[in-house]
Amino acid sequence: MAEERDEPAPPAKLPQLNTWGFALFYFGSAYWTAWNFTMAVFFGAAGCPVKMYKRTCDLLDVKFRKRSDCPDLDLANVTPRFFLCNHRGWGDFTIDGRLTGGASYLSRSLVLVALPVQCGLMWILHGIIFFKRTRPVNLEHLGNLLCDSMANSETGKCIIYPEGTRNTEPKGKPLKRGTLSIAYSRKIPCQVLISTNKEFVVNEAQMKARSGVTVTFATSGVIDPSKYETEAKFFEVIDQEWAKTWTLAYDVSAPNKEYHPDIIPVRGPSTERLNVFRAAAAAAVAVVAAGVVCFSKWQS
Repeated sequence: MAEERDEPAPPAKLPQLNTWGFALFYFGSAYWTAWNFTMAVFFGAAGCPVKMYKRTCDLLDVKFRKRSDCPDLDLANVTPRFFLCNHRGWGDFTIDGRLTGGASYLSRSLVLVALPVQCGLMWILHGIIFFKRTRPVNLEHLGNLLCDSMANSETGKCIIYPEGTRNTEPKGKPLKRGTLSIAYSRKIPCQVLISTNKEFVVNEAQMKARSGVTVTFATSGVIDPSKYETEAKFFEVIDQEWAKTWTLAYDVSAPNKEYHPDIIPVRGPSTERLNVFRAAAAAAVAVVAAGVVCFSKWQS
């Protein structure tokens, strides 16, 4: 495949986003989540999250390109793993999930209010990990939550947004140390994944979205914390790789190539929550059926 070079990303105030596109994203992603969840209920949950991300990306005609001078994601190996991603907006959840083969997300509980169908059903499938932001952060509890959730998730991997906030600037912000400290203490490998133009796919602040956006991404190599004697040295390497990968992703002169994310073989998530849902749904159907029968007899 011939290498190409990017044009500069469109400015943040470009008036080409449209509200109909946002509605398409919002209700389309809810539909595909519900559809894939229904398939999981009846036919098994393996592959459900990444298929949902793929269909939503296809719906919005997202195109992917990879910087040529960076390592592969190598999704079939190194489990568990933290993907350290840049947070641009709601488009992250679909795009980063697609690129990482359906990895789980660490997300604030508040997002459940904004995306109840998507987040609620994905939680049942261990596709999202909710936490409450507190001061100070209980790293022991958060570490246990992450490790338990990754062990029960489909891929055993988790997407982290280490800046701790949405950032639509053309450069990265200083990284929070909480999840990185967990990665070091529990020897969880990390890989930086920076993607461009995600805020042009979906912009929740303007309630707009558009199709046909090209997302170009760059990655670091996998960073193994067990190779560093001190936490400070590990943080230093992460900071260096974060800055280096960000620069490469946003370098419009850097060569890149067309990229088609794979749907890799997955083990399927734990079905404990899914089985509870199945039992509750079956009980609800039985109650409704009994009510219909009783009402029919009463009418007759």
